[in-house]
Order: sequence, then structure tokens, then C-alpha cells
Amino acid sequence: MKWRLFFGISVLLFLLFSSFGFGQTNHALDDNWEALIKADDNEKDYRFGSFLNFLEQGLLQEDNTFGEGNFPEDWAVVDLLSGSLSACAALVDFEMRPDRLIYCFVDNEKKVAVVNYKEVESETEEIDLIIESESFGDLNSVKIFDDKRKLLDIPDLKSVFILKRIRESRGVNTVFNQADSLRIRMDLLMKNPELFNHDFLDLQGVSTLISSDEQLKLVTWNVEELNGDHHLYGLVAVRVEDRIRVFNLQDKSDEIASPEYAGLSPEKWFGAVYYKVITEKYRGDTFYTLLGYNGNDAFSRLRVVDVITLGSSGRPRFGALIFDDHGRTKRRLIYEYSNKANMMLRFDDRSERIVMDHLAPMEPMYEGDYSYYGPDFSYDVLNWEKGKWVLEKNVELRNR
Repeated sequence: MKWRLFFGISVLLFLLFSSFGFGQTNHALDDNWEALIKADDNEKDYRFGSFLNFLEQGLLQEDNTFGEGNFPEDWAVVDLLSGSLSACAALVDFEMRPDRLIYCFVDNEKKVAVVNYKEVESETEEIDLIIESESFGDLNSVKIFDDKRKLLDIPDLKSVFILKRIRESRGVNTVFNQADSLRIRMDLLMKNPELFNHDFLDLQGVSTLISSDEQLKLVTWNVEELNGDHHLYGLVAVRVEDRIRVFNLQDKSDEIASPEYAGLSPEKWFGAVYYKVITEKYRGDTFYTLLGYNGNDAFSRLRVVDVITLGSSGRPRFGALIFDDHGRTKRRLIYEYSNKANMMLRFDDRSERIVMDHLAPMEPMYEGDYSYYGPDFSYDVLNWEKGKWVLEKNVELRNR
């Protein structure tokens, strides 16, 4: 009796665990995929995260043979780099929302999988996806196309795996090693002249900006410790005649006295993840104004308005005396506020000015303690006037 019970439990466990791998019959993947693509938009959205998790676990099963025979017929599957890496992709069609491109990369040697998605616009339901790979030096790119256009363009596969490890290493000291590894990969990418105008948009986890005159390119990112402290990383690439100069940025924000008045350099940088660059010219000089975000710590966040000017050799200088704060001329503007609040800071293309929330303490007793500051429902703007950004407070914004 005990033997029969043990045998029955063993068979049950075998069937249960084998259903999670793709295996040769691949019923689990087929069933989950069919359930996803046949659902309505709301149910697709509900099922989507679970399907991605299932897919990542299945790709790492020991008995999974990564090939077209183990995937539904509407998936594209290829081997890359002589089989050391593999890739797959499929398109999930939505009726009233943007379609979603699911893409996966598997390091077959290290047994690591990256599964992600991207919202795309497609015109037809039935699309044959094409995955292409190209190598130049130590960089290996992957592009995914549909019948008419490019849907995904990743310039460096190694960076994708490093970014995954950074996301998974929050609160662990190894996250800094991963951030340094990413810096090395970004340096390779930034030094490649053919990639200068590449927006790196599909490298999720880094912010990439290119100036409108195509002379300056910035890549910035941050890592967060478990205690809420943020550490900033970045590189600047400058086009100097027929070559590209790349400068590593070293975040020294904790060491900078009076940062709004300090002239800084790549080696001494007030760190931020930049999300907008505004190119302005005045009397032959070019000013690259930057809008950025710094997660700071567990108590407060920062918004930063900084500026880069370039020396004759292309070397960037951070900060310039172009910010007029009611008679006080500053090299940059830094706004600190509660980590429980959010501050709007953006460039308005229509009015060609920088608009922002005005910050104030939540109660008068918190005056000067910026961890208790937040928007007070009034707005300030920066207007570009004769080579300076002039701050104007309490401005009425329409259709903000």
C-alpha cells in the first residue's frame, strides 16, 4: 500500500514539474500562448505578466531545446553567436491598445534568460517576424523586423544581460560591479562613430539623449541601494571634427559645496539621469541645457537643471552663469522635495520655455527641511532671454 502511494505521488510530481518546461511536446507553452492571444484586451493585460514569468522559467529548463519545434508556429526563433546565445520573439495583438512585442534572449552557457516586451504599432494581425544579428568587434547587435519596419534595435546584447543583473541586484554590493561593467559596454558603444546617432531606446534602464545639432550625446543611469540611496553613472560623447571623444562621468554630488554655483567637470559631476537636452545658441556660444532627475535617498528627491558647454577640444564643462534666479546668477538649479511627492519639470515645445511646479513646505514649521517640500499648485517658468534662463514665478499655465 505504501509503495503504491509513493508511486502515485511520484507520477503526480513528475507530471506537475514537467508541465513547467517546454520539453519536446511543449503543451504548456502552447496552452498558455493560446490562452493569451485569444483573450480580450483586459484579460490579455491581466495574463501578460504571468506569461512572461512562465516563459522565462521555461527557457531555463534543463530539458528545453531552444528551437522552432518547441515554440508555436507564430514565434520567430534563432541561434546567435554560433549557438551560445538564442533569441525568440512574438507579437501579441491588441484591439484598442498598442500591440506588444515579446522578445527573449538566452545565454545557453550561463543559463540566463532575459524576457521583455515593447509596445509597438502594427497594421496587420498576421506578421512574420525576422530576427537579425550583426557583430562588429566586441559588440553584437540584434534587430527584429516585421513585414514593413524595424520593431526592435538592440546595439549590444551583453548590455541587456548586465541591465538585467542590475535590476536583480538592488540592495546587494555586487550592483556596483554590474554598473561598472555597464559603463565599459557603454564606452564601447559611445566610441563607435556609426552608433553616434543611435538612440539606444531599446536598452531599457539607461537614458540616452542626442542634441539637436548632433554634436553631443549623453547616456545616464542610476543604481539604487536597499536603503534608498541612489548612485548615478553616465558618459558624454562629443563629435570633434571627424572623431568621437568620450568622457566618463564621476558622480561627486555628495562632495560639492554650494552645487548651484560650482563649475564642474566629467571628473566632478553633480549626478542626474537626464531626460531632456535643449540646444540654445547666443553670440556664437552653444549651451546644452539638461533636465534631470536624481532619486537621492529615502527621504528626498532632486530635479536638476544643468548646462554643458564645450571647450575647443570638445571637453565638456558642467555649469555656466546663465541661470537668473531673481538677481542671483547661478550655474545650475537644484530642486529638492519629499520622496513622497513628485515635481513636474519639463520643456514646453510650444512656448519654448522650461516649466515646473513651484515647491513649498507642507507646513510652515518645515521651512528649510526639503524632505517635507512638495508642489503647492503654482508654477514657475524659465524663459530664454539674451543668453540666460530667467526664472519667473507664479505663472499661470494653460493646458499644461
